Amino acid sequence: MNRNLRHFTQMSGLMAGLFLVGCSGTDPLPDAGPTDIDAGNEVDAGVRALCPLAANNPTCQAATDCEDDRTKPMRCEFCFASNDSICQLGQCVTPERLEQVQSIQFSFNAPDLVVDLKTFARMAVTAETSGGNQISCDDVLNERIDWTEQCYNIIDSRANTSGGTPGGAFSVLFSQIPAGQKTLFIIYGFEEEDAMGEPIGVACAEAMVPTRGETSEMMPVAGGDMKSLR
Repeated sequence: MNRNLRHFTQMSGLMAGLFLVGCSGTDPLPDAGPTDIDAGNEVDAGVRALCPLAANNPTCQAATDCEDDRTKPMRCEFCFASNDSICQLGQCVTPERLEQVQSIQFSFNAPDLVVDLKTFARMAVTAETSGGNQISCDDVLNERIDWTEQCYNIIDSRANTSGGTPGGAFSVLFSQIPAGQKTLFIIYGFEEEDAMGEPIGVACAEAMVPTRGETSEMMPVAGGDMKSLR
């Protein structure tokens, strides 16, 4: 065998040996990870939760860390403390409130429950929790939310007596709530006075609250039919 052929054969054997060692080793090659990553979405998903995470360097966990809560209303067992301040991704924000003339008129129907409804507990809650999670009316209507958790930004909570029409149409006014926030307007219906006991129905609508002074008119919000919780 001439020198060139012998050298080629030796080098081929060496390369084959290296290839076999690389394939049969016990340590796997490092995983470079996915190459098509939307870094913005990855970070966003990584720091948003019901309550603020350490990655956000939070200065608040709930609105009550920003400003003292308004006391839970009397004669409303179901109601909750509320706050004009908002804990937003772990940071305190105090939006301007709507002007007196900028009320929100929330309308809904309860044809199947009207004869039993005596009181309502109404709530306005920002669609974003203090940790950045988004909540929706679907979550409310399907009872996926525990309102005792302080990471929900409850900006209004009080009782209303039932004052609907014989056909089951109702209207409730929300006024001077924080402006410029995507907000869930929620009504729970009760067959006992003072919103006592378990709610028998719930209505909900989502709306973007205008900024202060943006309009001087009442803003209508339709909640559709109240869902029975029986």
